[in-house]
Amino acid sequence: LGALGLVEEGDEKIRLIHDATHKVRINNRIRTRDQTPSPMINDIAAEMAGVEEEPEAHLAIVWDFKSAHRLIQVDARDWGLQACTINDLRGGPPSPGAEIYLNTVGTFGLSTAGYWWGRLAAMLVRAAHYGLGWALRAWILLFADDGKLLMPLSRLRSTIPTLFALFSVFGVPITWTKVKGGQEFQWIGYWNNLRKFQVGISERR
Repeated sequence: LGALGLVEEGDEKIRLIHDATHKVRINNRIRTRDQTPSPMINDIAAEMAGVEEEPEAHLAIVWDFKSAHRLIQVDARDWGLQACTINDLRGGPPSPGAEIYLNTVGTFGLSTAGYWWGRLAAMLVRAAHYGLGWALRAWILLFADDGKLLMPLSRLRSTIPTLFALFSVFGVPITWTKVKGGQEFQWIGYWNNLRKFQVGISERR
């Protein structure tokens, strides 16, 4: 039975953490088979260089997949490895009648959560490229659950609705309050300027 914790993230946001390390040592026994690389500043710079010479202005939108790691369905044989209780065990077994909960989806605090989301996310991005096709082609980058789409201004009214319609068909929820963009914006901590084709950190940072 893993312990539970609460972590404050920003204003009025609390994230529930499942501890799969201490005492239960689930994470200690997991060996990730391979690594999933994430885009970094060099990839953002390459993306901008790819559109800088084009005559048309470009803009981008950014979004956040909602509860991304919980979109992963875990094999029923592994649910017991994600067990928890809200009772205070004080290092001992649960008291008789204590309710035990089983996580049946990817759980924050398991070392595999990010890995399996990365695999699913890669399939979603490839599907998005196929769905948009050549006519609506765009640059798509994804860092964890933070997405970014870069497109010519003339395709704005076609590309964005098509992309989000595809995500809706796949049943992947979006945190709509985090959807934003334009020609100057911040993404994964980097300031993007599509007017000057520059990437760096914001003045505030």
